[in-house]
This record gives sequence, C-alpha cells and structure tokens, in this order.
Amino acid sequence: MADKNDAVRRVTERLLGDEALGGELTDDGIAPLLRWAADAVKAFAPSAKDAAAVEEYGGLVRGVLEEAVAAAEDGKIADLHKLLAWRGDAPADGVSRLTQVRLGDDADDNAVRLAAALRTLLPAARVAKPARPGKKPPKR
Repeated sequence: MADKNDAVRRVTERLLGDEALGGELTDDGIAPLLRWAADAVKAFAPSAKDAAAVEEYGGLVRGVLEEAVAAAEDGKIADLHKLLAWRGDAPADGVSRLTQVRLGDDADDNAVRLAAALRTLLPAARVAKPARPGKKPPKR
C-alpha cells in the first residue's frame, strides 16, 4: 500500500504543479478542478492493482482535467464521454449530471460548475466533501 500512496503523492504533485493545466483560468477557476482531480486519484488508489495503475489513472485524470478546462473556457462541453473517462463505467447519472451543467461566458464560473458536477461522481465513502464556508466540519 505504501507504493500506491507514494504514487498518489507523485501524481497529485504533478497535477498541482503543472501551471499549464489551468489554461486561461484564474486560481478561482482551476482550484476546484485540481481538488477534484486529486480526490479522484486518492479515491482510486485503494482499488488499484499497484502503483503503476495509480500512475496510469493519473494520466487519465489529467486528460479529463484538460477537457474540463477546455469546456470551461469554451463555455460548452464538446464531449461528455471524455469528461467521464476517469470513471471507466461512464455511468448514466454522470451523463445526466454533466448535461445539466449550464455553462456561460465566465470561464472560472464554468470551471467551478464542472468541478462540482464531477465531484458528485466521486465515491462518497473514500473522499471527504470540502467544507462549505462558515460551516463546521461534522464530528466523527
């Protein structure tokens, strides 16, 4: 498991450290997408065969991140299935949730909306939801 955890760290650091991934988005737009990407990799790790599988999955998530940034900047989703590639099973609810996302002229706002939709598809048991401003996290 330590090897997979190291792979998660490496993949996450690469994603977070690559400023080119953000395109024309400001920090307000790219941050939620990067949080989603990091959480997607963390959620995948326990089911991964080995560290190489985590690394491969990180590449898949990177592609989805690039597609989400392009959609945010363009104000439209060009290919729903590219945004769902990280799931592998392309769930019907994922297609439904992404088609309900209304994109406009503000790329950062679009990115926030896309990240929120992608986040709803993360396995809930493995990734904590981000705390809302002004709300205390639940006690465990």
